[in-house]
Amino acid sequence: MVMITFIIPSIGRPTLHRTLRSLKNQTDPDWRALLIMDGVDIDIGNDVDKRIRIMRLEKKTGERNFAGRVRNAGMDTDKESSWFAFVDDDDTVTMYYMEILKKAIREYPETDVFIFRMHEFNLSVTLPPFEDTDFQKNAVGISFAMRSSLFHKEGFRFNSLSTEDYDLLDRMRSAKKKIRLLPEVGYHIRA
Repeated sequence: MVMITFIIPSIGRPTLHRTLRSLKNQTDPDWRALLIMDGVDIDIGNDVDKRIRIMRLEKKTGERNFAGRVRNAGMDTDKESSWFAFVDDDDTVTMYYMEILKKAIREYPETDVFIFRMHEFNLSVTLPPFEDTDFQKNAVGISFAMRSSLFHKEGFRFNSLSTEDYDLLDRMRSAKKKIRLLPEVGYHIRA
């Protein structure tokens, strides 16, 4: 059985409730999420769900926790999942995200990373552009899912950079990991 866990770093944005609802509205309900409260403590109220586990991460005085550091801390605690998917607390995933991802995992079992295209409503931008067959810097984001073994066994971790998503994907590409760019938009930025 394929277990997919969404890693969600949160700084307590009010959009978190929308993010969690996008998970709860999946057409395939077989998922888990690890919500990592990054130095905040907020009540998720009506969004409580047995599939959502909450982890608290303290901030060190004078230090900033980059989202990548928070994601790494979350993945460090999850040893059971076979795949990690990522969503930020101001973004949403489409209701078919899980359905599409599981189908892709079945059809392309050798693939290590699946990248969904992202859509930003305010700018009407879809990244990577539909005509692209590969990802480029500043044209890809956290709209991907990766095998957990890349993190736990091979040491692929996020670095604390402004381009941390691209950086991780590019290091995996350089290491000849199998990355597949999906044709579907599965992720909405600042939705």
